[in-house]
Amino acid sequence: MAVLNGLLQPARRALALLLAIACALALTACSAQEKAGAPIRRTATVTEVSPPAEIQRLGRFLDRYQPQVQILQPAADAVLTTDAVTVQLTIADLPIFRHPEFELGPHIDVVLDEREHRDVFDVSQPLVFADLTPGTHTLRAFASRPWHESFKNREAYAQVTFHVYEKTAEHAPVAEAPLLAYNMPAGNYGGEPILLDFYLRNLPLSLSPLTEEPPTWRVRVTVDGESFVLDRWQSTYLKGWQPGRHVVKLELLDENDRLWAGPFNSTARLVNYTPNGTDALSRLLRGEIIPGIEAIVDPNYAPTVAPAVAPTVDPPVPVPAAEAVPGSVPSEITPVDTNPVETTSGKTAGETVAPPVKKKRERKKTAKKPSQPPAATEPVPTPEALPEAPPATTGVSPEPEVAPEPAPSVVPTAVPTALEGRPEPVTSSSEAAPDKAEAKVRKLHELLQQRLQEQG
Repeated sequence: MAVLNGLLQPARRALALLLAIACALALTACSAQEKAGAPIRRTATVTEVSPPAEIQRLGRFLDRYQPQVQILQPAADAVLTTDAVTVQLTIADLPIFRHPEFELGPHIDVVLDEREHRDVFDVSQPLVFADLTPGTHTLRAFASRPWHESFKNREAYAQVTFHVYEKTAEHAPVAEAPLLAYNMPAGNYGGEPILLDFYLRNLPLSLSPLTEEPPTWRVRVTVDGESFVLDRWQSTYLKGWQPGRHVVKLELLDENDRLWAGPFNSTARLVNYTPNGTDALSRLLRGEIIPGIEAIVDPNYAPTVAPAVAPTVDPPVPVPAAEAVPGSVPSEITPVDTNPVETTSGKTAGETVAPPVKKKRERKKTAKKPSQPPAATEPVPTPEALPEAPPATTGVSPEPEVAPEPAPSVVPTAVPTALEGRPEPVTSSSEAAPDKAEAKVRKLHELLQQRLQEQG
């Protein structure tokens, strides 16, 4: 047994040593994480998110400013003999104004003691706090963007302590002591994420998350009893708010997580959230695009008016002219296509010379219908030879013998010759030729009858 214990003893010591090393490493890691200030930015109620895109865009319009705020009245450490104080401010390097439509603009947030802030858009207008209790009071003022995010440069903040009737220790911060000025959230909201913002003074401040030096302060944020810690001085946006009333508390802690002494280093505010607000700030928080919203960051902003554009009228589509296709029939000769003479001959429409010729021939055929068979227009050249015939036969036979033969032999040969030469003039002469021929036949017939009578 003793031998067994002797063998197990080194193993137990080694196991204990390993456990001790593991615990030490775990504690070191936890301590390093605490000192690094890794914030717990998630609670059962809200979660940290990125700023709305429109607010980020508008914020770039104001990045060039470094406001300087001063409190001209009341004077520092002044003792007033009235329960009201008139505040006079001045500001440089930041135009402050309130846009009439959106009711937003760069301004000065003024906080008296632990009261809620008041917005100043015009330093020429008097700002009065009435019904002050006797004793010491502290006035704080800092420049803010239209959505209440404070400028973080040193000159953007001013502070004055004064007294009403008597000096007291209440509301009297120690000079050069670390100080927290609660800014947002406070009051009513109609959209989320909601801004969490504060101003710090008399502390080694780091505005960059890349700073390796551990901070000597932290800000504990408590929303409805759930807390997380911030160790960077920057604005934060929280989402996940339920409709209704909420309590938000900010506390300034030292490096040991103890509350830093001071009258304003632990401040609580009420927040009332009602979704679907229609004001400009609620719409911006929801990320809506608002036309002309640039006017809340630039007092000289003029919206770009698009020129009136006349309704677009499609130009008339030009109808292409009918191109002449080789071999096609022009519209002017369409009547020729339906001519029965052409159909009978079987000629195509493109043959423009043939149809007139056929017309002339048809007309000639119709014209050659005399009351008696056409004797011969030209084969009777010599009427003097007729008396030599016997009298008995000349009375009957001359007409049938002359008429059949000359018609096919004389007339057809003369007409085509005229048509082939000049088509246009032939039309009129060919139409008149049958009348002349008929007249000649009649005249010859009369002469023949006259001669026969004379001989009889």
